[in-house]
Amino acid sequence: YFCHNIFGRSFRARSVENVLKEIDYLVKRFQVEEIEINDDTFNLNLERAKEILREITKRRYKLWLSFPNGIRGDIVDEEFLDLLKSAGTYRVTFAIESANPARQQEMGKKLDLKKAKWAIEETYKRGMLTAGFFILGFPGESEEEMNNTIEYAVRSKLQIASFFHLKPFPGTVLGER
Repeated sequence: YFCHNIFGRSFRARSVENVLKEIDYLVKRFQVEEIEINDDTFNLNLERAKEILREITKRRYKLWLSFPNGIRGDIVDEEFLDLLKSAGTYRVTFAIESANPARQQEMGKKLDLKKAKWAIEETYKRGMLTAGFFILGFPGESEEEMNNTIEYAVRSKLQIASFFHLKPFPGTVLGER
């Protein structure tokens, strides 16, 4: 809708085996101790994400993992959060964008804001650093709507909240509009 469209609109996941081969190589060859997983939606296929985390845990690498690009906060369950922690995750960023359901609908994200807030709280309880991304300035967005988004961040268990001014990219729905 507003973000880049360089990868297309379909989810093309690398296999669990392929991801783990790459991690194995980095750890064994270069003694890597920290890995940032910059996947746009690491947990879109929750079972795949869990399997990757299970395998990292089994290998006992003692890695520091972070997800700085933002996971989908409403595709989370207790097991996934426990696996994040056991695999060595210390930071999870949640891509919330807007705390207004109408804006969520408009951008095609349709994030379940209550479930995302629960996921943030549960991540925080497990001792992982919580961060969130928010966007202000959607066309027609009122001051009240922007304040709702700010309040959502303030009232959550986010330890870091990053607010961005909307910048539609060419080739996106909003960019063409």
